Amino acid sequence: MGIFEEIRSSTDGIIGSFITTGSGEVAASDVPALFNDELGNASESLFYLADIVQESKDFESLLIEAQDGYICFTKGNVGMYLGVIASSDVNLQVLNLVTKKAATNLELPQEVIFTEPESYGTSVPAVEKVVPESPIGISENDRDAIFSAIIGKIQLLYGPKVAGKHLDDALASVNAKRSTLNPDQISKALNILADGVLKKMMGDKAKPFVEKACRDNGLL
Repeated sequence: MGIFEEIRSSTDGIIGSFITTGSGEVAASDVPALFNDELGNASESLFYLADIVQESKDFESLLIEAQDGYICFTKGNVGMYLGVIASSDVNLQVLNLVTKKAATNLELPQEVIFTEPESYGTSVPAVEKVVPESPIGISENDRDAIFSAIIGKIQLLYGPKVAGKHLDDALASVNAKRSTLNPDQISKALNILADGVLKKMMGDKAKPFVEKACRDNGLL
């Protein structure tokens, strides 16, 4: 019996389960097709909440009560997470026990091929190489590492496409693109993000996060 079947048969009220990667992306699921469109965004949001909790203490499990049921989101092994969606009449005590037990032996179904992503799972998309805008600047590797860290954080709540657009818009506002090596333009774009979308997500922690990403990669 697979992990999804085991969870579903363990108690009444189980709607479906899903497994996410260490970046919040859905790797496997038996959630009904009706929920497929919302599952990706929900998974990223849950992962973002877990990330916030882990900043102050060890994260084990979240139980979220919705209007018509519950979502139990539990940290598993090998960098993965288990989510279980249940109806409002589920036995919460049993749901909690079943989810924690399944998460300790978490593994993807055999038909799913999964490669653990680096960092937050999404690197900066490749860009066409151009002549540097300035003869003096940071290296391409350091620039890409900074952009990857910024996108990785924003995508936890908004997804990779929207995260990339936030970065592109910030760069465009200072007449730059992802290909820039000009440290002044990069710094200005990052400050826009720190005062904008990142501040909405992280509050006062936004600027220290950006400063650390820059400091770790030679921009400060």
